[in-house]
Amino acid sequence: MIEIMIKAVPILLASIWMMHNLNYEKDVKQHRRNVMIELAYCSVQAVIFLFGYFSKMHHVSTVLLVVVVLIYLLLINPKYMNRPFIKNTRTKK
Repeated sequence: MIEIMIKAVPILLASIWMMHNLNYEKDVKQHRRNVMIELAYCSVQAVIFLFGYFSKMHHVSTVLLVVVVLIYLLLINPKYMNRPFIKNTRTKK
């Protein structure tokens, strides 16, 4: 039960946080695109979680979860969702 909580609760909290962030997207087309991307992301995370749970390959599934999170944060968010991971603080001259 503890291993389920360790992996499932963060996935659930991240999903709720991502859905909350959708409220701030004003462009309807981008909003739809973001919904589909986040739905796919949460589905991939759930599949990896279930794979790790049923196959008992917990270390492999944990590594896969981390890899998917990094891809989401560093590639998908800035490139496809217009959400840069690091805010640009430099001003243009």
